[in-house]
Amino acid sequence: MWKMIFRHPKAVEQLLKNRVVATMRNYKYEVGRRVLIKTHRGVFYGRIIDVVPNTPENILKFYKISGFGTPEEWLMEAIKLHGRLPKYIVIVQML
Repeated sequence: MWKMIFRHPKAVEQLLKNRVVATMRNYKYEVGRRVLIKTHRGVFYGRIIDVVPNTPENILKFYKISGFGTPEEWLMEAIKLHGRLPKYIVIVQML
């Protein structure tokens, strides 16, 4: 089973509160694949429900389920974490 680690409190809160989160990643996860989600609040099971290219349009479309207040905030945190703009936006749903 694939693993995903969520460290940012805003993304973790979004996932736990709404059971879905959009995250920027460099790896193209497979839609439908189950994942093990690791956070500072526990370990959970999830499923990849969508993977899209990381474009300005998709950032605007999905930032509301990222946990961040603005598209710019989400983008800056992703670049800070990855050192560059990640290639994909991955939508994960908790099971």
